This record gives sequence, structure tokens and C-alpha cells, in this order.
Amino acid sequence: MAVSGAVRAGALPPLVGACSPVLFVLLGGVSAFVALFRMEPMLFGGAVMSALLVAAVYAAQVFVALRGRSWRAVAAQGFLCWAPVIVFRGNWVVLDGFLVAAVLGGVRGVLRWPLSVLVTVAGTALHTRVFSLSWPEAGQELAALWTTLNVAAFAYGVPRLAGLVRRLHETRDELARLALVQERLRSSSRLHEVLGASLATITATLGRTSRRMRAAPRARGTASRVPVTPGARRRVCDAPATIPAAALPGVEAGLETVSALARETLARVREMADSYREPVASPPDGDADAPRAGWIVIGMSTAALVIWPILDIPHHRIVALTVLVAIAAVHIVMIARPRRAGWLLPLQAFLALAPLPLFGPDWMAATALLGASILITLSGPGAWSLAAAAGALGAFWPRAGTDEIDHLHRLLPNWLWIVAFAVLSQLTRLLIDLADARGRVVRMTVLTERLRVAKDVHDLMGFGLSAVALKCDLARRLLATDPAAARAHLAEALRIAGNAGRDLGALARGDRELSLEEEIAAARQVLASAGIEVRVETSGAVPAGAGAVLAPVLREAVTNVLRHSAARRVVVTCVADGPVRLRVTNDGAVAAPAVREGTGLANLEARVSAVGGKLAAERECDRFSVVAEVPVARGESSRGESSQGEGPRGGKPPG
Repeated sequence: MAVSGAVRAGALPPLVGACSPVLFVLLGGVSAFVALFRMEPMLFGGAVMSALLVAAVYAAQVFVALRGRSWRAVAAQGFLCWAPVIVFRGNWVVLDGFLVAAVLGGVRGVLRWPLSVLVTVAGTALHTRVFSLSWPEAGQELAALWTTLNVAAFAYGVPRLAGLVRRLHETRDELARLALVQERLRSSSRLHEVLGASLATITATLGRTSRRMRAAPRARGTASRVPVTPGARRRVCDAPATIPAAALPGVEAGLETVSALARETLARVREMADSYREPVASPPDGDADAPRAGWIVIGMSTAALVIWPILDIPHHRIVALTVLVAIAAVHIVMIARPRRAGWLLPLQAFLALAPLPLFGPDWMAATALLGASILITLSGPGAWSLAAAAGALGAFWPRAGTDEIDHLHRLLPNWLWIVAFAVLSQLTRLLIDLADARGRVVRMTVLTERLRVAKDVHDLMGFGLSAVALKCDLARRLLATDPAAARAHLAEALRIAGNAGRDLGALARGDRELSLEEEIAAARQVLASAGIEVRVETSGAVPAGAGAVLAPVLREAVTNVLRHSAARRVVVTCVADGPVRLRVTNDGAVAAPAVREGTGLANLEARVSAVGGKLAAERECDRFSVVAEVPVARGESSRGESSQGEGPRGGKPPG
């Protein structure tokens, strides 16, 4: 035997499907046995009729549990529970608990609770005042009430808790999906609030600046074709070939504005990426209080089980009540903290078995709780043997004036309470475990999405904004000396800003996948524009999956070259021979950051590690390299991106 640990979700379907019918069968069988036992002086026909009526009550309760709310089923159950009292009078068993369970399960709204209380009170009065039971007069009301509450707790609690377990298990993935949608909506709103307006301003300013630059040469060309007087000929024909900055009002100011705004937005990107790594509250779960229902049922059942022996114990009732409360408290702790059950079970066994010589068979409730604790704590056939032995020990403890029938009459109900209470306890534990698991799933879903947004914001937006700022600086520098090159840089900045705006929308949706081929082309162009010699060497076709992982690595490496190095030459090497290996080396290293230092490289390490790859940062003299290696998924090697071939030796910006 081994102490049970956490309950696995995979064991839910058979448990949920089996526990309710088995418990009802046990309840119906024991009720029929009690009915036949009580009606021993009657004719056999009356006993058979009693057994059939009990079976009908059981069948009606199964119908209510399976089919849901139905007034007709509740009315039928009321007839089956109360009509036989008129015929059999005090010999009929108290089955009002089934009627209370039918009311709770079959009536809609808040009306079911006061109606169930009314049924309990009316049934108790019917059995104790109208048709006297065979119990001692002093305990008639309490005994009838105990029987009703105990049966109701099991008959209503088990299918109710089983249904909650099933619902929590089946809706776990749906809850995670809803949490993901909510987080994406929240991220989308914040991204557009913080970055969307800045990108729109950058794009609009670049568009106005580009139109002004295109308009200036047209104005100059128009002026050259206007007829002039001889006196003005010299001034027109001798106009300079270049366009001074003063002739382009607003262009330089627009470029300065965009460059400053791009760098300011880049700082916001870093702040946002850092903020998305901070934990946030999980979205509310409508079923988060499901374990409360289990605790309510367990509390009712435990209270009823504690009341039971107090009715029959003639002396030391305070001591008995104190010990029973302690036993029940230990059992509840074992449900809530299963890891502590290993040392709590011996304590409960001592509390349950030590008073047996003093109280005898009246102490059966304690052995029932002990047997239930054994079943939820230990595993294997030995657990069932120990639980059965605990129930038999309480039922067969010798007492003067009892015979085998009396022992059997006590044994079957005691075994029933052991199994029923163990099922309720296990269902409550399942509810707790499932509620915790749902909370963990939601938290991990939200955290994973926020980390994805943080990485994508940094990697995608950081590269684009850095490139826009660089292009604007180059265009402003060339404005007076090479207007054509300035216009080309401005057009490229406008294109990059437009792509960044589209990336922002795709980033919030989570459907942006980079292409290594496109990133190599973009890196070649951006680095060449910055006056950095670029060499690209590729070998073999890169699978699309590996390319999507390596593309952000290349983008971040290029961004770091532009921002943190004084590089004159960059070599990009990509080899697809087995695992795909990407190396980006520059000759302007000013520091040797560890991979885990900084947001960018930490992001990349997480991306690469997630697919089983490796990322390293290496420095040798003034050369700094970022090296990433990604395994190729099975069946993916044949459908890769086309290789780039060897790129040009380098590129210098025009002018």
C-alpha cells in the first residue's frame, strides 16, 4: 500500500461515471435490508412490497440525478417516500432524505432551499408525531432528523459534486482559451494606446515629409521652364544643381521629429516589454468556488455522522463528542492537505479505536470515518481490507443481548457510510485539485501570452523603430548634398514604419511569423545603409519552422549592432546541415554581455530553448558573435525556405 498523492485528472471519467450509481445501489440495498429487518413480524408479502417500494424510491432518485430538474419526479418521489407510512406506519423506514435530495436537485431557483427545509420538518413530524417509530421516545425527533440529513447529504451531494467535477474537467481548456482571448484583447488595447498613436504619428510625419521632398524638384523644374527676361537669365541659368535645405521648408524639421519620436517610442517599447514580465491577476473563474460545495456537503455529512453515536451513548457524552469532533477535524485536514495524511492517519486510528472498549458498537461512526480516511489515503487492495476491517470492528464489538442479526444490521450500514463518505471526500479533494489546476492553467496561459507579447514587442518593434531612426538620420545628413539618396532613405523609412504598424496588429493577435529569408534581406539593406560592410553566407535550405525561430535572432543581433557597437563589418552565416546554425559576427564589440544580460538576448535564449536549441554570445578580441543552433523537426527538412546564396561583399550607403 502507498499513500496517495495528488489526484490525476485522467482518473476523473471512470470515477465520475461509477461513484453515483454505486452509492445509490448501496443506499437502496441497505434501505431495503433495514425495511425487511424492521418488518420481520409481518407477512412475507408485505416485506416484498416494502422492498419494491424502496427500490422505486431509489429508481426515482437516479432519474432525478440523471435527468435534472423535474417537478413530476419530485412529486413522484414524495408519494413514494410518504404514502407507505400510512400503510406500514412505524415499521416503515425513514426515506425522507431521498425526497429532500430530489427537491434540491429537481426544483429550480432559491425556492428549493426553503422547500427542502419544509420537507425535512414535515417528514420528521410525520414519522415521530403522527406515526410513532420504534425508536426510544426521547430520541425520536433527533433520530429521524439525523437519518434524513445524512441520506440527503449523500443522495444529493454525490451527484452534485460529481457533476461539478465533470464540468471543471471538461471546461478547463475552454477557460484557458477565454483567458487567452481576454489577455490578447487587453494587450491589443494597450499596444495601440501606447505604441499605435506613436507609429501613426511617425508614419503621417514621414508621409508629409516625403511629399514635400517630391514637390521641391517639381517646383524647381517648373521655374526653369518659365520664360524669363534677358536681365533675369543669368540668375535662373546659374541656379545650383543641388537643393539646399532652406529650399525644402519643413523637411529637416520633419526628419528630426520622426527620429526623436522613433527613439522615444523605442524607450516605451523597452518599458512595455519589462512591464509584461510582471505577474498580473488572473481573470475571474465562474467555477472558482466549486470546492465550497464539496465542503458544505462534507460538513453536513460529518455533522450528521457525529450526531449519530451521541443518540445512543448513555454516558460520557461530552468526552465522546470531543473525540468525535477531533476525528472529524483530522479527516477534513486529510482532505484539504493530502500530503499530511501519512502521519494524520495513525492519529485518527488511535482516536477512533481507543474508545471502542468504553463505548462498544455505539462508536461505529468513528470507525466509519476511519475507514473512509483509509480509502482516500492508502491505495491498493490492502486499503479496502483495512477499511472493511475498521467497519467490522465497530459493528461486531461484543455487547450483551445482541446476536448475529444485530451485528449484520450494523455492519452493512457501517460499510455503506465508509464507502459513501470516502466517495464524498474524494470528490471534494478532486474539486480542490481541479480548481487549483484550472487556476494554474489560466495563470500559465496568461503568463505565456504576456511573455510572448514582451518578446515580440521588443524584437519586432525594436528593430523597426531603430531602423526608422537610422534612416531618418541618414536622410537628414544627405539632404543638402544628395537629395536623391535622402529621398530613398526617407522612402525606406516610410516602408519600415508601415510594416511596423502592420506588425503591431499581428503582434496583438499572435499570428506574426517572421521569415529568415526576409530578415536576411532586411539586415543586408539596413546594415549597408549604415555604412557597414555586410557578408551573407548560407548553405542548404532552412526549414520554415527553424527559420521562424532564427529570424528574431538575426533581427535582434542586427539591432544590437546598430545600437551598441562600432562595427565596420558584419558576417551572417547560416548553415542547414542537420541542425540549423546561425552566426552573426561584427568587428566592433565594445563589451561582452552574457546571454542572460539584457532583455533582447534573454528573449532570444527563451525562444531558442523552447524548441530544444542553444544560444550563445561569444567574444574574441574586437569581434562579437551571436550563435544560435536550432534542431530540425522530423518531416520538416524537405520543405524549407530557399537559401540565399552568398551575398555581396559589402555595401556602402550612397553618397
